[in-house]
Amino acid sequence: MNLLQERLRDPDVLIRLNAFFLSYFGWVAFGVIYGVIGRWSVDFTQQFLRLPFTSRDFVVGLVEFTKDTPPLYALFNAVYYLGFAGSIALIVAYLLLYLRDLNSSDQLLARYLTAYAVAGAVYLVVHIYAPHIVYNLPDTLLRTPC
Repeated sequence: MNLLQERLRDPDVLIRLNAFFLSYFGWVAFGVIYGVIGRWSVDFTQQFLRLPFTSRDFVVGLVEFTKDTPPLYALFNAVYYLGFAGSIALIVAYLLLYLRDLNSSDQLLARYLTAYAVAGAVYLVVHIYAPHIVYNLPDTLLRTPC
């Protein structure tokens, strides 16, 4: 615990933690303003719906199957909720708070920023709608059971 407190007081570590924080929320902000700046993006959804395993029956059946298999559904929920932000946070915490590897964290930040820039550029040119929008999946089908 003392090591963690010491690392959280280290200005070099704090600067990098803030940089990751800002880069992630920059991506979130892009998602918010994408509704305005992404309206000229070309919709490729119909082309992707021609691929195998993209029919409405298949997608809805897959969602229903996972909801009927509680361990699988719990796994998918964990992957969904921890996947993107969690994978970033865990590796950043490991590099900065455990290893204090400033060089590797700088390289990782540069890679994240590059990935965000490339993905943002692609999304501004072409997009594909998410399955819950395309197939108009009912909210009750996607919600976690109580």
